[in-house]
Amino acid sequence: MEKLVHSLRTSLNTLRILPVVCSAALKAGCCKACGFCVRKNEEPVVADHVGMLPANNDITFEQVAFRYEGSTHAAVYDINLSLPQNTITSLVGPVGCGKATLLRLLMGYTKNFAGTIRIGGMDICDLPASALEALLCMVHGNVFLFNDSILNNIRSARPEASDSEVQQAAAAAQCDRFIKGFRNGYKTSMCLAVPSLSKDELYCIGIARAFLKNSPIVILYELPADAHPAVYDALNELSQHRNVILLSDDRDIDLPVYQRVHMENGHILKKEYMQLTGVSEVDRRSFRQPVTGEKFYSL
Repeated sequence: MEKLVHSLRTSLNTLRILPVVCSAALKAGCCKACGFCVRKNEEPVVADHVGMLPANNDITFEQVAFRYEGSTHAAVYDINLSLPQNTITSLVGPVGCGKATLLRLLMGYTKNFAGTIRIGGMDICDLPASALEALLCMVHGNVFLFNDSILNNIRSARPEASDSEVQQAAAAAQCDRFIKGFRNGYKTSMCLAVPSLSKDELYCIGIARAFLKNSPIVILYELPADAHPAVYDALNELSQHRNVILLSDDRDIDLPVYQRVHMENGHILKKEYMQLTGVSEVDRRSFRQPVTGEKFYSL
């Protein structure tokens, strides 16, 4: 019986552990639990330098290609893409099309790829590791939670934040409405709160962390299907004055998307430039297939 009780307590302490990208995880070199990056026992991809910051938050991919170690084909290739600051870009495509790989490269998990990725005109391989981490924030569909108060779970995005700052971020993310429903409010243990929270409410916890971290580039990963309007209210607020990248299927979403980039088999199939009234322009071009023997860099 004692072993069973110990096992249950251990399970509660690790309940729903699936991390968003955070400073501690990057420094530890392990975000494998989120399924988004690969654990690597190596030096940081980019070294720390002083006084090197992008002029703005525009993102460009220039002739980017990459192949995973042991693979016989490129995960992504011939990627030329511009993501202007203060816009929302939706990357659309089936599992394995290369969306997640592009974001791995953007987030600096390896520099062994062909082509160039720039933020504000600067090659990300030349950016300080701490600066690159500060520029980016990801809201994951499976939010990393740990056995502590709701307040401290949100505070993990910026550990030095005050209680007031955490609560302001939670309010902006539409979390106030359900957190205050608990008797102990923000001091409620997350392990006690989780069973009564919906997937949308857990996603809002991730959005609250993004508000608190206040990075200029936000990646929205696995937006819940048929999300509650409160989730879209929070995301619309979060997307103001930020460069937002949304990994999506092809369903309509209630967000002001600037461009929708369709990917298939590692390359861009087409780009749609959107307006509030619908599609204003479609860019369809012929994308070359990789040539036999062409050099691709591997992780």
